[in-house]
Amino acid sequence: MAFPARIPLALPLTLLLAGAIAAACSSGASHPSGGPVDAGDDAADAAPAATLDSLGVSTGILRPSFDPNVTDYDVTSLNSVYPVSVTAATSTAGATMTIHGAVAQSGVASTFTLMPKEDFSVVVTAPGSTSTTYTVHYVPSDFPPYAVTTSASQGPEDFLVSPGGQYILILDRSGAPLYYRTFLPDDLENFQQTTYPDGTVVYSVTVGVFNASGWTLGVDHLMDDHFNDIGDYQLPAYAQHGILPAEGHETLWLGPEHYVAISYVQRTLDLSGLNPAWSSTAQVMSCVMQEVDQGNVLVEWDSANWPSLYSDSTYENSFTSTDVSDYLHLNSITIDPSDDNFIVSFRHTSSIVKIDRHTAQILWTMGGKEDQFGLTPEQVFTFQHDVRIQPDGSLTVFDNGYTSPRQTRILSMVLDQVNHAVTSFDVLYTKPSNEPQTGLMGSATPLSNGRLFVGWGGWYTSDLEPAATEIVGGMPVWSIEFQTVGVWSYRALPITPL
Repeated sequence: MAFPARIPLALPLTLLLAGAIAAACSSGASHPSGGPVDAGDDAADAAPAATLDSLGVSTGILRPSFDPNVTDYDVTSLNSVYPVSVTAATSTAGATMTIHGAVAQSGVASTFTLMPKEDFSVVVTAPGSTSTTYTVHYVPSDFPPYAVTTSASQGPEDFLVSPGGQYILILDRSGAPLYYRTFLPDDLENFQQTTYPDGTVVYSVTVGVFNASGWTLGVDHLMDDHFNDIGDYQLPAYAQHGILPAEGHETLWLGPEHYVAISYVQRTLDLSGLNPAWSSTAQVMSCVMQEVDQGNVLVEWDSANWPSLYSDSTYENSFTSTDVSDYLHLNSITIDPSDDNFIVSFRHTSSIVKIDRHTAQILWTMGGKEDQFGLTPEQVFTFQHDVRIQPDGSLTVFDNGYTSPRQTRILSMVLDQVNHAVTSFDVLYTKPSNEPQTGLMGSATPLSNGRLFVGWGGWYTSDLEPAATEIVGGMPVWSIEFQTVGVWSYRALPITPL
């Protein structure tokens, strides 16, 4: 699975006080007395600058690292929803400070709430000295640009995106950045909001190392409802393996310290007995899924225990000793409330599989080579993502359509799981024919009153197209489009407004 290349990031602009002096000298500027400017005059006549010794922001890390002579900064995380605390200190004799326009004391935090995109400044003044203004910009210089199209019939929900794996963003429908965070140089995938059964709201994102074949391995990073860090989570040691890194396609948060996570594990396997064309030292990317509660593994499913899945694969399945075969590519998990078992999506077999939550046995397969539901040509999906059980019991599928002539669609099905039949089938929306097919990623969330919120993932062209749209009555009524070619969001998800 090819993913977009990472976009090189520009460093924040550094302003040096010496630069202005150098420019004046090189331009032939003269001293007020009429004589030329020289080093002796400059040193004698220039008032010393009142400067800070330190500057810190409660929500993130200052960029670049603080230097008294650098006056322009941004920060790795900022928001306009909750108060921000800024602490500045100075040892300049007799100095006074203001932070965001209010009088402040050296070394004492000042707290205020910003508006979206609102910069703030720290001004240091002292008798006999020139004042210095330090500015922290709300929007970093490497912030991904985007455009938003609105209408009167759009919904009110804020939404999550993670453009290019560089930033996680919460935006309102006008595009105002309510929250952002970067963990650069790490890759960010699967930013989501979760509400526990007791009403607690948490946010999570997978932070890790991006592989060009399409996976991110690292940790599932959890934050509380004010974006304060709770912790990092991986897959505990179990059976014959040690601790495994979390993978970025899916995590379910079921309660405090209770979660379902996945990992992709590269293994060397002898597959020659299954097919003489396959290597005895095949490099295989297995999928492992665990449910963990309070550090204890309740169940683990490992794709290596299901040899038939190798033959089911239709993509990334050379099974040689040189190429890593990502033959399944698990990309979503949902829990069926009718029996509490897992329903998972495998991109590279174009199949949806139900797995027993206690025994880790496969209960049924829909789609792909082992389809048990007798899907009609109209019902067949390929390379699907974001398979979800909805509150009414229906199953929604983001049907990428990749490798088929069909355009990307959003499907809704009702299943008879006992008799393995599709009792109701509907295409909720088909991507316009003049837009590129979504070959990878994607999400679809039904909303109230028949509305549909779609994250369009990515495609294998250089087109600039909507990253997400809201659909009402079969027509787009709102959209967001990233302005840099090759920058997409894995998912775009509406959330409970902040």
